[in-house]
Amino acid sequence: MSWIHSISIDGPIAEALQRLRDIHEPPVPGWWPIPIGWWGVAILVLSITAVFSWLVLSERRKKAPYMAIRTAALRLTRVRKEGQIDGREYATRINLLFKELVVQVEGHREASILHGSNWLEFLAERFNEREFVEGVGRCLGSTRYINEQFSDSGLQELINKTLARVSPLTRKDDA
Repeated sequence: MSWIHSISIDGPIAEALQRLRDIHEPPVPGWWPIPIGWWGVAILVLSITAVFSWLVLSERRKKAPYMAIRTAALRLTRVRKEGQIDGREYATRINLLFKELVVQVEGHREASILHGSNWLEFLAERFNEREFVEGVGRCLGSTRYINEQFSDSGLQELINKTLARVSPLTRKDDA
């Protein structure tokens, strides 16, 4: 191997070797244009984000009327506690809120003509709460119109408990 180092190169070959440059690495590729795989990832992320946003917004849209009814009931309860309305007026207005909920929001048109014990049975079945028939919820029936002693004691708790757990019904046409 030592004989290689001992060879001397003269003339045109030496000049040509002197003109050669050192080996240079090519420049590092820039970030643009993005490789096709990253475009696929970006489209996938945007699609998932769009679907998730649509699901959240549609769920909020479904729950918005329920939130409005809850807010109105809380406002009525506050007005009742402040003594601005009496028990009969409170029960009547709460009853109207329940009618609005089941007739206009949920579409139970047949409930619009119900009153008295039929209305209370409907409420008990819809909200899975027997207190409308057997307990304090009976004051939402015909007892509001009888000129006897009227008590709405405990109605506020029943209304708050019922409206806190009520949610949109799942119908066959929603699926």
